[in-house]
Amino acid sequence: MMRIFTFLVYFCLGTSLWGQNFHFKVTFSQKDTTSFLSTGTDQYLSPRAIDRKNGKNISITISDFPISSTYIDTLNQYGTVLSRSKWLNAAIVGVTDSSSISALRNLSFVKEVKLIGQSNLAIARVSKKNEVSSLNYGNSEEGINQMNGQFLHDQGYLGQGKLIAVLDAGFVNVNTLSIFDSLRQGNQIVTTKNFVSEGISVYTADNHGTQVLSVLAANKSGEMIGSAPKSEYALLLTEDVREENPIEEYYWIEGVEYADSLGADVINSSLGYNTFDFGAFNHGSNELFTSSADISIVADLAWDKGILVVNAAGNEGKESWKKVLFPADATKILTVGGVDINGLKADFSSIGCSESSVLKPNVSALAVSVGTNASDGLMAKSNGTSFACPLVAGLSTCLWQQFPALTNDEIKQLIEQSSSQHSQPDHFLGHGIPNFELASNQLSSSFEDTPPIALTCFPNPVKAGEVITIQNSTISGSIKLKLYNTAGQLVQANQVFTLLESAPLTLQTAPLNKGWYILEISSDSSIRRTQICVL
Repeated sequence: MMRIFTFLVYFCLGTSLWGQNFHFKVTFSQKDTTSFLSTGTDQYLSPRAIDRKNGKNISITISDFPISSTYIDTLNQYGTVLSRSKWLNAAIVGVTDSSSISALRNLSFVKEVKLIGQSNLAIARVSKKNEVSSLNYGNSEEGINQMNGQFLHDQGYLGQGKLIAVLDAGFVNVNTLSIFDSLRQGNQIVTTKNFVSEGISVYTADNHGTQVLSVLAANKSGEMIGSAPKSEYALLLTEDVREENPIEEYYWIEGVEYADSLGADVINSSLGYNTFDFGAFNHGSNELFTSSADISIVADLAWDKGILVVNAAGNEGKESWKKVLFPADATKILTVGGVDINGLKADFSSIGCSESSVLKPNVSALAVSVGTNASDGLMAKSNGTSFACPLVAGLSTCLWQQFPALTNDEIKQLIEQSSSQHSQPDHFLGHGIPNFELASNQLSSSFEDTPPIALTCFPNPVKAGEVITIQNSTISGSIKLKLYNTAGQLVQANQVFTLLESAPLTLQTAPLNKGWYILEISSDSSIRRTQICVL
């Protein structure tokens, strides 16, 4: 049926329209792996990406192989390749000549050719709704404190060692604004990339990303402290501010795949789509929560690859659409709605669907009068779930820093369980407003009242299958050895045995999966604990 529909669209376009630029999704019949099977994975994934996957037991699969350059070169003979997706095994081709379509469809490696959009840059793009800033001095205290994020910061969890990819419309003046001095001086911007206009600086086009990044990464005492001021950042421009066009979704997809190849831990996406300048390509509400939109499919694929994907719900609450946008409807990701300072739903915040089994949004955060920094360097108060999203994304990163062995699923679960209406979630606020102090304590409580650590383990980290030696200088007599995972679950317990003081202990790691564990040695009089890492 899809092939018939696609044909009818081509037919109805007629020859009179072919002075414009039409966008076609070309899906390949298979992945050409010849050139990649003979090379190492480090040719297309960074060492950080490989380490992240290995650390979370995520396999490197054929979906991680890039699109064959032969395919791309061939497509460029019939049009212009505008975007490509290794996970979807497809490319977006812009064409102006109708004869190109038949040629593309007849290529041996092409499975399907589908019209997905039309471009006319003379048509001005409608400005973002509900995110109007008034220049007014402010800071981030209300947004952080509403979720008890300061609890994590006070303990020194500021996002260190984590990489956040920010997908947005532009980061005007991030390279010069004083609010980002700390970010630049600490070399925390690890890379930038413009997927819309290759070779053009991301520090142009639009200041929406500037404001979003300020919520995450500002670090100027007395003015503004972001939700993850010590994280590293990849600034990725995927939104074309000149028009609303479906190809922006494919730029977003490219950005996500690139973030994965970098080894990003977290993606912050304050973007969403439903309608376009050419209404024939609008999404229908019947697509929501069905995993049918490519952008939502890829959002969940990124989650499966271990990335904590955090997306704004959208600002359609007062519009006819009402619902969350794409990819905020993706089943697995963490979707963020908006509230005011009193915890009441922001009237513009997009909602989920009570008839769907997919709960959206997942949580909600401050989206009314959020402290941001504008591209002119002035402090501002801004509205929109675009600014609730980085509050949650940044603090989630800090929580993950505290518990690095957890998976993205486990971090999401901790956050939801800590939230204000977890016992009665709804499609307005999801599980409610997160409480990051409670989330932190939920895991820590399994091991509270722990005496000072007095154990030395070597080797640590240890490779699975090796024996680890525990040097003990304080416990003797009848003891018991236990091993817990980071969720506090007992995974191994040795029987009670008698030990002379200062005698070493050994632990076999062969049955263990890769990850972090908490080792406990107890006697009648004392308990000692430490962490070990199995590679």
